[in-house]
Amino acid sequence: MPDGVAGVGRDWLTVVRRRGWVIAEVTLVVLLASVLAGRLQPEIFETHSELVLYSQKESSQKPGAGQVQTSVSPETRVRAIKTQETLSAIADEVGIGRTPQSLANLSAGIDPRIVSSKDTETTVWIYVQDRSPQQAADIANATAKIVVSAASEGAVASTKAALEQTKKLVAATEDKLTTSENALKDLKEAGPPLASSDDAGAGTRIGNYAGVESSLANTRVEIAATQDELRRVKQDLLTEPQHREQKTSVRNPFGENLRQQVMSLEVERTTLLREFTENSEEVQVLDRRLDGLKRALNAEQARVTDQIEEQPNNLYEGLRTQRATLEAQLAASKGRERALTQLLARRQQEARSVPTDQTAMARMLREQRVQEQLYLMLLQRQYDLDIEGRTQPRVATQGPEATVPTTAARPNRKLYLAIGFVFGILLGLIAAGLVDQLDDTFGDDGEAERHLGVPVLGRVPIAPGDDLPLPQIKSPTSPCAEAIRGVVPAMQAAWGDKPPRVIMVTGPAREDGRSTVAANLAAAFAETGRAVVLADADLRSPVLHEYFGLERGPGLVDVIAGDQPLEGLLHTVAPNLRVLTSGSESANPGALLVSQKAQAIWKPLSELADLVVVDTPPVLLVPDARMIAVSADAAVMVLTRSTKRHAAHDAVTLLGRAGTEVLGVVRNREQSARHIGSYRRELELPPA
Repeated sequence: MPDGVAGVGRDWLTVVRRRGWVIAEVTLVVLLASVLAGRLQPEIFETHSELVLYSQKESSQKPGAGQVQTSVSPETRVRAIKTQETLSAIADEVGIGRTPQSLANLSAGIDPRIVSSKDTETTVWIYVQDRSPQQAADIANATAKIVVSAASEGAVASTKAALEQTKKLVAATEDKLTTSENALKDLKEAGPPLASSDDAGAGTRIGNYAGVESSLANTRVEIAATQDELRRVKQDLLTEPQHREQKTSVRNPFGENLRQQVMSLEVERTTLLREFTENSEEVQVLDRRLDGLKRALNAEQARVTDQIEEQPNNLYEGLRTQRATLEAQLAASKGRERALTQLLARRQQEARSVPTDQTAMARMLREQRVQEQLYLMLLQRQYDLDIEGRTQPRVATQGPEATVPTTAARPNRKLYLAIGFVFGILLGLIAAGLVDQLDDTFGDDGEAERHLGVPVLGRVPIAPGDDLPLPQIKSPTSPCAEAIRGVVPAMQAAWGDKPPRVIMVTGPAREDGRSTVAANLAAAFAETGRAVVLADADLRSPVLHEYFGLERGPGLVDVIAGDQPLEGLLHTVAPNLRVLTSGSESANPGALLVSQKAQAIWKPLSELADLVVVDTPPVLLVPDARMIAVSADAAVMVLTRSTKRHAAHDAVTLLGRAGTEVLGVVRNREQSARHIGSYRRELELPPA
């Protein structure tokens, strides 16, 4: 892993550790908001009915009695569900009224989907959403029922229309056949028979001519029928898609939420209109809310994104095969037509020598045979259509009915909870990062070291009240005493081969525990066998004499004033540890410390001990600490969790300008003493 990525990861882990309470609070708030949002959403119930649509069966044979030829595709029938006529019929069936608002609500709540398509069968599920579970089931079942009824009625009407047209053709053909038979009868009665002709070959020539002419007429009828069928197939190919689209609806959560709200408000408006007029204040307020939601929904562009998967359309492939067959048949018929046309021209030339009355009789015989064939064909077609009209054509059937849903489909409260949890964590992390950036205090030791440029010497926990202010003396095995004791080797490592003789302990502001750290640090150095002097140079607010139960004066002030000798004012409070109190109260401590006598007192004091620890006032509040820093060899900065980063940085900068090396910082009053504890071994003494 790159160092930069690892560094960012560590930084975020540090933020999470320090600001975990922010993440927890933000996550809890977002979770509560998501739960409340789920509770406020009206319950929408969803159910579906099943519908099976049958399309035209492609075959080279004529359709049977139970099949109806129709060019209406399943997709067209599905789209027809949302038409005004179908919605009005559904509204009448369910009993919800035909008002524009109720029809709009009905259209928004119905969602037909094609779930499977096999050969001539297409299965459709009609999904319905409504605030009432019973009404949702009623609408789904009514929709399926009306679609089946409309499809069946349309097929029956189409069959009846074809039957009526065929009957008219049969009647017209029968009249033509009767007329042809009467004309032939009159011609036979008026002239001699064909056998009495002087030309023995006349009958043969006329027969040949009539036969060729009849064959040519039949061929042309076949060409016309083939062309009609080919045009129908080509038209079906234009309307039938090459691939069937399998749609899977993927809902946009935000757009779906808006759509649910619009649907709920429309249902609520329908309910209000039963008690109020459209101009009433209640309806007007609801209309304004509804218009705003609709504009927001339009801005979302689409509430449903369809993922379309194309599948081969078997009906389209069958139409292509049928078109190729018909084109081959048409080409063969046209070739036969050309050959018969040429043959007819030769036969016509041969028949010109035949008398006119015999030619007319041959033509009438041919027309009679043609009319007889057409009449028989139309009678068969009429019979087939009559059978189709008597049977129930299977165009659409209703599958299993919709059941009344027992649980709401929306809102999905578990989904709301999951989304709330995820967004809560993300917002919590963002909030924790912002809080961490806005926080001007030090988070961890690494941050303090990077910002100040000096090491952290140790972390001192909050000491129990009984051990204060000298846990190093009163409770030397306590966590606080162990933490102070751990600062000693850290300081030794910081000063290296040149140990300082005078070390000042200070901090950037008041209430940071400088005096407590100085007193216990001096005691810890005394434990190492060094001769240590603890001097109280906080002349404005001294406390060290109170810690050790001593009198304030005489002390440092009196030594500087020249009223008392230095050695006689040192009080031994512990082995290797002596204390120099602040002394008598001074009217002008700043002027006293800046004097030459004050600057010269630290050298003789350091000659009386191995180490002098000086407790000083805050660096940023008064100039006393900076005056002492001129004579001190090193300094230790005391910080707390509330110390501002800019204050600590300014304090270190001021000490550096005074020529004093800052060995490091001690973080005082930590909430927990990590890595610090009591490690003791219980010794079992042998029995006496």
